[in-house]
Amino acid sequence: MRVRDATPADRAAIFAVHAAAFRTEREAEVAVALDPEASLVAEEDGRVVGHVVLSRLAVEDGYRAVALGPIGVLPEAQGRGLGSALVRAALAAARDAGEDAVVLLGNPAYYGRFGFVAATSVGLPDPFGWRDAFQIVVLGAPPPRGAVPLWPRPFLVAGTPAAAVTKLNEAVNAAVATPAMREELRNRGFVAMGGKPQQLAKWTAEQAPIWGPVLQAAGIKPE
Repeated sequence: MRVRDATPADRAAIFAVHAAAFRTEREAEVAVALDPEASLVAEEDGRVVGHVVLSRLAVEDGYRAVALGPIGVLPEAQGRGLGSALVRAALAAARDAGEDAVVLLGNPAYYGRFGFVAATSVGLPDPFGWRDAFQIVVLGAPPPRGAVPLWPRPFLVAGTPAAAVTKLNEAVNAAVATPAMREELRNRGFVAMGGKPQQLAKWTAEQAPIWGPVLQAAGIKPE
């Protein structure tokens, strides 16, 4: 087994790895859509059997942090240490690139062996209710206290005609796919990803039970 940098020729194999590992194509779509800081594959006998990606996180100006994930290994290749090898290789790549921290969502019992700790233990808030699954390993300077990664998403006024939603969605996706826009967002610490309105609706529905009580307790009302 060896771990190497992924190439464009690995795209189909990377998609297949994540689709099989997660039993859904959602993680696979994310893995091949990201504009990575590092993309590494585990290879056995010339076959890609695992993959991990590091992508830029927007935290605060001057603080360099990347997200680790998705990470996946083909089911038939699991239990042989490939996942651990990919995590260690990703951390080494982040360290060599001068990153201050690596952040992920995962099982603390597993990732703790690589030095990950609860992000809240170093001063990061947990606005999405991820609890101990929200983890960080600090490689350089500690993160600014209270800093939180951002995942901006566009919303429209309720009742916007479906045709208008579709047209705007297509325009936004086309814009973030241009090299100029991707580079501009990258320079600002963001990862450019398009998507579908249905995906945003699903994410919003999942977040509502988390944030609803918080907004009510704070007396915040939608406008």
